[in-house]
Amino acid sequence: MFLLATITIIGQNYVVLRSGAFRFRQEDILGMPYYEPLMWGFYALSIKRWVYDRKDVLSPVERRNIVAFLLTGLVFGLWSFNSLFLTLASSALLLLLFFWFHDRTDLRAAGYALGMGLAVELFGVHTGQWSYPSPVLLGLPLWSLSMWLSVGILFNRFLLPVSAWLAQKISAKHSS
Repeated sequence: MFLLATITIIGQNYVVLRSGAFRFRQEDILGMPYYEPLMWGFYALSIKRWVYDRKDVLSPVERRNIVAFLLTGLVFGLWSFNSLFLTLASSALLLLLFFWFHDRTDLRAAGYALGMGLAVELFGVHTGQWSYPSPVLLGLPLWSLSMWLSVGILFNRFLLPVSAWLAQKISAKHSS
């Protein structure tokens, strides 16, 4: 799961950074500091640790989970050149995600990701690690709220089930 989150964010961050939606002060690899992709692996582990308990049922890998992941990548890839467009598009996407995925675990994951994301964003912006060209509130663009809520839902509906599926495939291959 850590590795999948790390690999996934490299492409997504690269596209959004190229559009100018935000900028890191330190640009080591593809416009981001060397530690940035690893942080997303940590965020995923943090969500898993603090949101899930043993009673939670893992969501299966379904077509709409993959579609939700791909749509999110498209929205942040296509509209990140304009903060207003990205806010509108990511908010509409968030409504779709909540329409599709709204069980207790989705809501807990979204809420936790939002809280964690705000802490990360505020720390990063106010220590000068990164900046946004058109901040609206506390140095942040409005689309950062829909982004972090989407992170929680996609963790629950895409990253966790896909990483569990991959782990099962790898385990089955090594046990045979």
